[in-house]
Amino acid sequence: MDLDAPLVVLLEPCKLEGFRPGAPPHRQPASVPKTFVDAMQVRQRVFVKEQNVPVENEFDADDSRSCHWVVYAKSNDGQETLPVGTIRLVPFPHDPHPQVDGSYWNGVLEGSQTAVGKHPGADRSTSFHDGKEPYVKLGRLAVLEEFRGEGFAGILVRTALRWMKANPSYFDPGSSAQAVTSVGAPGWNGLVCAHAQQQAVGAWTKWGFHVDEEMGNWWEEGILHVGMFQRLQEEARG
Repeated sequence: MDLDAPLVVLLEPCKLEGFRPGAPPHRQPASVPKTFVDAMQVRQRVFVKEQNVPVENEFDADDSRSCHWVVYAKSNDGQETLPVGTIRLVPFPHDPHPQVDGSYWNGVLEGSQTAVGKHPGADRSTSFHDGKEPYVKLGRLAVLEEFRGEGFAGILVRTALRWMKANPSYFDPGSSAQAVTSVGAPGWNGLVCAHAQQQAVGAWTKWGFHVDEEMGNWWEEGILHVGMFQRLQEEARG
C-alpha cells in the first residue's frame, strides 16, 4: 500500500433533497452526504468561479442518480486534507445526443422552450453509438487550479473506469441501483461516453477516449464541447 497515494472516495447514487447550490458546507442539510458536498465545492470553484457557469445550473437532476468520486490531498502546508478533484458517472438512459452546433443553457437548447425529455427512444446514430445501445457517461471532471498537473484528473478517470469494469451490471434494469425496472431492456456492454470540453480533448484521448466525429460539437453554458467514446472490455460477471 502506498501511504502517499491520494485518497479517492466513492459516493453511490443517493437522495440529495435539500442541497443548496452555492451555500457553504456548514449550511448544507445533514442529510446530504459530506462526499457530495465536497464534490460540489470543487465543481463550484472550477465551473462557477473559473468558467462562469451559473451556480444554479451546476447542480442537476443527474446528480442524485450518479456515482461520484472525490480525490483528497494534503494542503500546501500539509496541515489538512482537502477535496481537490471530482468526477461523476451518469447511468443510462440519457437525453438525446446534443444537436450539432447547438447551444445549451441549463440543459435547454437555445430557441427551445423546455429541456430535452428524459428516457428517449432511439437516438440519432453517431460514429461510435448506434443510437440504441445503453452507455454510461463520465462528466463534471474538475480539479482545483492549484492542484492541476499532479495527475489527479487521470486518477479520477481511471478509478471510475476500473469501478465500472468491475461492476458492469450495476446500472442494468432490475439492479438495486435502478429505481425503475424495464423487463427485457438491454444491459450495459462496456460503452462509455464523455462530453469533453474542447480544451480537454487531448487529456481524454490519453485516457483511451476517441472523438466521435458524427456527434459533432456543441456549446454548454458558453463552453465548446465534443463527444468522445471508448469501449471497456468487461470483466467476467459474477
